[in-house]
Amino acid sequence: MIGELQWTKTRRDVFALSEAAERETVSVPELIKKLKAIVEEAQAPDLRMQDELAGREYDPAKPPPEQRVVYKMAFVPIATAGNIDCITAQAKYGKTAVINSIIASVLTSLESEADTFTIQSHNPDSKALVHFDTEQCPADHWKQIDRAVARAKAKAKPNWLLSYCLTGMAAHEAWKTVKFGIEQAAKKFGGVHSVLIDGVADLVVDVNDPAECNAFVAELHSIAIRHDCPIICVIHFNPGSEKARGHLGSQLERKAETNLKLEKENETTVVYSAKQRNAPISKETGPRFKWCNEQMMHVSCESAGVQKEDLKRQSAMSEIEDVFNGHPSMRYSDLKSTVKTVLTVTDRTAERRIQQWEHLKLIKKPFGSLYAKAF
Repeated sequence: MIGELQWTKTRRDVFALSEAAERETVSVPELIKKLKAIVEEAQAPDLRMQDELAGREYDPAKPPPEQRVVYKMAFVPIATAGNIDCITAQAKYGKTAVINSIIASVLTSLESEADTFTIQSHNPDSKALVHFDTEQCPADHWKQIDRAVARAKAKAKPNWLLSYCLTGMAAHEAWKTVKFGIEQAAKKFGGVHSVLIDGVADLVVDVNDPAECNAFVAELHSIAIRHDCPIICVIHFNPGSEKARGHLGSQLERKAETNLKLEKENETTVVYSAKQRNAPISKETGPRFKWCNEQMMHVSCESAGVQKEDLKRQSAMSEIEDVFNGHPSMRYSDLKSTVKTVLTVTDRTAERRIQQWEHLKLIKKPFGSLYAKAF
C-alpha cells in the first residue's frame, strides 16, 4: 500500500504531467516515459518492502550460522552474537565491577588465573571491544579501565579496547556518539567483538516514554545484529524495588537474551540470572565478590554452593575420623555397623552415609574389599 506522503506526491506529479499534456508542452513518447517513471516511483516502497520481507522469510534450505557464544559466566553462555543483554541492580551493588571483569575476561586467556568472576571470553581476531561509561567522572572512568587491565594481568591495554567516558553529555548527543563510535570501531578493526554500555538509561530522554524507549531498544538490537556482536547494558533498579528503571528497563528485560541480577548481603555481592534463554545461573552457583582493600578492587568469593559443599565435606571428614578411630581399614559390614553405632543412625541411613562418603571421595578401597580413609 502506498503511504500517504507518497500518494500525495504521486497525485501532484500526475496532475502536473496532465497540465503539460493539455498545453502540449510535452511529446507523447516523453509523456509515456514520465508517466512510467511516476508509477515506478510510487511502487518503489512496496517493492522495497517485498525485498525486505523476502530476506527475512524462514527458508529450511538456508539455516543460519551456529549461534556464537561471546561470553560465559559460571560456564553458562550469557551473551551471544546479535543479542542484547542486561545487568541490573541497586546503586553501589557492584555493577561496574562486573563490567570491569567482563573487560578483563577478553584481555586475558582462558587458561589465565586472572580473577574475572568466572566470566570467560576470547578475541582471537582482535576485533573491537567498545565500552561506553555514562555515569562515572573522567577520573573514575580512567581508574576503571586501568583496573580492568590489572585484573586481567595484562601488560598493557590492547589497541582494540576502546573505552569512552560520555558522562555529562545530553541523551540524544550521547546516543549519536555511541552509534558513531561503534561504526568507527567496526571499520578500524574489521568488526566488533562486543559493546558494553554502563548507564544505558542516560541514552534516552525519558525512561518512561514507551515510544522513545521501544524505538531505542529496537535500534540497539538492530545494531547488535548488524555487527554480529552482543551489546551488554547496565541499568539501575527503580529505588526500593527489583524492577529495572522505567519502561526502558522493562523493554530491555523483555528483549534481552540474559538478565543478570546483582544482590548484596553485608559486603558480598552475588550475580545470578533466572531470566535467560540459556541455562539459568542460580544464587547457589552464581559468582560472588567483595571489595578488597589490599588489592584495591573487588575480588571473588566462594559461591554459596561451594561453601555448602565445603561444609558438607568438613562435616563428613569429622564423622569418618570418629568412625575409623585409629582403624586403618574396615570391611563393608564392619564399616556399616560402626557408622550405625557411632553416629546413632538406622541401617538405611548408614548405607546412604557410606555412599555419600564415596561420592565425595573421602573413603576408598585400596585393599580389595577393605575401606580406608582417603585423606
